[in-house]
Amino acid sequence: MADGEAKPFKISQKMLVVDERGVHTRRVVDVIQEQGNKDGTNPMLVGTMADLNNVLERYESEYPHHARPEVSQAVHKPSQWILNYLDECYTPDNQDGVFRHTDIQTFAQCINTLCINVDPTTAMLDLQSPMYVLGDIHGNYKDLNYLSKNIVQFNSLKYSAVNLLFLGDYVDRGPYSVETAAWILAMRAKFPLRVNVLRGNHEFYSVNGDEATYGSGSFFAQCKELWGPKQGEAIWNDFNTFFDGLAFAAVVDERIFCVHGGIPRPLDDKSADPLQLLRDPVFPIFTELWPHDEDDDLVREQRRIASDMVWSDPAPEDHEAFLDADGFGPNMFRDPTGRLPVFGSKALTEFLQKHNFDFIIRAHEIKADGIQITKHARVITVFSSSGYCGSDNGSAAVFINEGKLRFILASRSANRKRTGAATFSRCDSEFVGLVRTNSSIAERKPPAAQKSLR
Repeated sequence: MADGEAKPFKISQKMLVVDERGVHTRRVVDVIQEQGNKDGTNPMLVGTMADLNNVLERYESEYPHHARPEVSQAVHKPSQWILNYLDECYTPDNQDGVFRHTDIQTFAQCINTLCINVDPTTAMLDLQSPMYVLGDIHGNYKDLNYLSKNIVQFNSLKYSAVNLLFLGDYVDRGPYSVETAAWILAMRAKFPLRVNVLRGNHEFYSVNGDEATYGSGSFFAQCKELWGPKQGEAIWNDFNTFFDGLAFAAVVDERIFCVHGGIPRPLDDKSADPLQLLRDPVFPIFTELWPHDEDDDLVREQRRIASDMVWSDPAPEDHEAFLDADGFGPNMFRDPTGRLPVFGSKALTEFLQKHNFDFIIRAHEIKADGIQITKHARVITVFSSSGYCGSDNGSAAVFINEGKLRFILASRSANRKRTGAATFSRCDSEFVGLVRTNSSIAERKPPAAQKSLR
């Protein structure tokens, strides 16, 4: 291997397990064998959300070369207020995990201030380990609280880091989408180099405004429930302005590609590289992904890249034989019209080899134990919301450090004891036709100061 060439990553042979026995390690291969070739994991355990906040502040003061850029008081004060407020209002000791709001107007003002002042990121992030990666949260503040406050509390440097990467889908379905989105927003505002936030398919107003599909679990419905119809819609618009400026993908240590859904299909010009377009500093901010009549060829391809990255899935093994010459096929589960793709082993191999990546870490799909390893151990799906839609699933996180991917697992029985069942039992398939055509989708009002480019 040439000097200076990045070493390939590999999966650690052991994983951290949290169950009735406490915290201990197990061999990954043993867990895989027990779970029938499906590897699962879930996150962690104790303290307050303020603990993570304090650790981040201490780390940045001790390591100035990693220090965040200057954060204005316009951002620092409201972000700190939100973090303190959420800690004060949340009652984790209650089995149902209840929020008791005491000052929703200041809460709304701080959210509005941050959404206006937090700048959009580039469409693709280049990050360095150590890094914790979390998948879908879906309004499950209980798991977000449980994971975040324990990420640095295992008394072991091997499982301690202060860099966080969230893979999208923070809202809808769970009971506390507003509080979850507010925590993500506040942490992103206060620690812009430590906390990295990607966009999932639920970070689009056409999805998180769809009350017909998600009912009381809709992000739009929860905003209105907390603040009333008029103010709730305004706050919902504010959040979507923040969501619009999130990145679509991240590359960790030049070797690990992180995304919500999956890899993009080839462009019409097969010699062109979708990731090069994504790296363009003027890659557009899209409020929606379906082509517009006025789109030119470039914008149409940019929309398709973004859509593929938030919506696509790995193809099931029994579908591999039916994929096209590029290794892609229609994702009929999510879109009966066939506009959204699945990607197979051929597409994956070409993508990884072209960009010199070792793994793809993605979210977007519920897994029984929170993690699944597929496509010859090259695609890792992580899901960080247990008890999802009333199911019995676990949740998980991935820790990237020292050339290894370490999985963190809590047993489903421990999860069930910790979180109980999800409040919202409805779990509809995310059919694009519903999202596109349903008349109950709220119309987003353009923000006064909407930025057109990143």
